[in-house]
Amino acid sequence: SGGELRGCTFTGSIRTEGKVFHAGGVLATGAGGTVAQCRAAGTFDFAQPPALSLGGVTGEMMDAVGSALLLEDCVNEMDLDGPGIAGSLASLHDGVTIRGCVNKGSATGGGITSRLTVYKDNNIETSGTIRMENCVNQGTVQGEGEQGGLVGTVEMYDAGTGLIVTGCRNEGTVASTQNGAGGMVDCINLYNTASVQITDCENTGTVTSDESCVGGVVNTLFVQGGTTGADVLLQNCRNSGQVTGCGYGVGGIFGRQLGRMDDDLTGNTFRLENCENTGTVTGLMPVVYAGGIAGYLPFTGSSTGVTACHNSGTVQLYADQPLE
Repeated sequence: SGGELRGCTFTGSIRTEGKVFHAGGVLATGAGGTVAQCRAAGTFDFAQPPALSLGGVTGEMMDAVGSALLLEDCVNEMDLDGPGIAGSLASLHDGVTIRGCVNKGSATGGGITSRLTVYKDNNIETSGTIRMENCVNQGTVQGEGEQGGLVGTVEMYDAGTGLIVTGCRNEGTVASTQNGAGGMVDCINLYNTASVQITDCENTGTVTSDESCVGGVVNTLFVQGGTTGADVLLQNCRNSGQVTGCGYGVGGIFGRQLGRMDDDLTGNTFRLENCENTGTVTGLMPVVYAGGIAGYLPFTGSSTGVTACHNSGTVQLYADQPLE
């Protein structure tokens, strides 16, 4: 906690026969400090999968009071049943930064991490912020749940929290067999006023789901009813990969907005600015909304804007059998 691991390499084998809660090639769990220039290229052999978190470099990490967390220039080369760099990351205090990390192995959940969670510490009135900068996924990300080239799921629980993703890239295939998929992020859940900025990111990999919605950059944005003042921006993002999915939202850049039926979302803002799709967008019938930029934007009362975006990719629908 609050320490530093720099220039460490894992090329051996970790084997367990009993129950494990957290596991990582370099570090299982920690709070605050720095993990930098670390590399994981070994193997895992678990009698039963870790109960809480598994990552190529580290399992579960968060910031601490007076100690921000930095993951920098780390590389995963292992194929594993978990995310490439970190199992899960959380911020409550001084913030979390993931910078220059690269996943080269096959992964599940996310190429960098499966879950980002952002809270406010009500005891000292600090709000967490997570920054992801210049990270790259090159491996295949595939599984049953929410799958993202960088991140599977983002949970933002409290007012004043923030997420910034910039200069990141996905080159690998992202595929979900039973849920959604996103080239950068599959699902962003806002349960309170929060700020999200995803800028200058690019997906070139194939993104698919046989049973749910898909987005070339981001798949789903969920805003809890009663939330006011949330601001979400996707800016200068590009997709050239094939995007294939079904359900209410298949888009070259963004899949769908989601809220509970009849929720009043007045006072929240969602913006797509200067984004470009050149990839083929395919909707699988019978129920689908498909678009070159966005699939489904139904928010009642919210301010939703699509500005200076461009699609030159093919948009098509397929049915396995004629519809009745």
